[in-house]
Amino acid sequence: MDFTLSPGQPEAPEKTHRVPTIMVAGKASHPHAPTKGQFNVNVVASDKDRETAWSKFQAAVKNLRDGLGSQAEIGNVVPVENAEEVTKAFRQSMEFTVSAEVEISFQPASFGVVVQALIECNIPYSSPSFTFDKTPVVTPELLKAAAEQGRINASAIAEGVGGRLGRLVSVHTGSPTTTSGSRRLRSFLDEPKWLMTMTTVNRALVADWGFDELKLDTYDTHAVITVEYEIIESVDPDAAP
Repeated sequence: MDFTLSPGQPEAPEKTHRVPTIMVAGKASHPHAPTKGQFNVNVVASDKDRETAWSKFQAAVKNLRDGLGSQAEIGNVVPVENAEEVTKAFRQSMEFTVSAEVEISFQPASFGVVVQALIECNIPYSSPSFTFDKTPVVTPELLKAAAEQGRINASAIAEGVGGRLGRLVSVHTGSPTTTSGSRRLRSFLDEPKWLMTMTTVNRALVADWGFDELKLDTYDTHAVITVEYEIIESVDPDAAP
């Protein structure tokens, strides 16, 4: 039976083929760079003569300042004197010790210089501490990485169902988040844009003391971008028409 439209009847709607789409999220992370470093060291000088002990202490502080130069800042030095009886070769005598805990603040780029100065001044030191900005740091590179990961995920799904990606339909950017974690100091030393590059001598000194294996509390920014693509059905050229 033929179907015809009488005058005044609306036209029958045309059937349209809806192209299927896939919506997936792409994620990328970016570790925060340290903004400041700090060493807390003890400067100590001793002698059986009180004035000599003080002179040695002042010389040690001066040598440290000269070694650091403009690469670091030394906080207020508050020395403390201590006197005690010591026995040497069966003889007792007084020994005077002058000491102070010294706080050394530095920019990450100066890390190697500070380590070298401490070693040359024969000042024992322990692990440094670093300060990190906890504010999410969203960069064009981070967004690009998240979007690219979204495209890769979508492409893999499309291929899995026997198709391929078509045009991009939509993009949605989520709010960035920050999480805490830990990373080895080595990873910062190997990242030039974070300005912790070091000379060969500096790097050897740090490695000898095992500092590049230190784990630091760090913060990472995470970006999420949701992308929607059309999925185009692949045509098998060998299939019968």
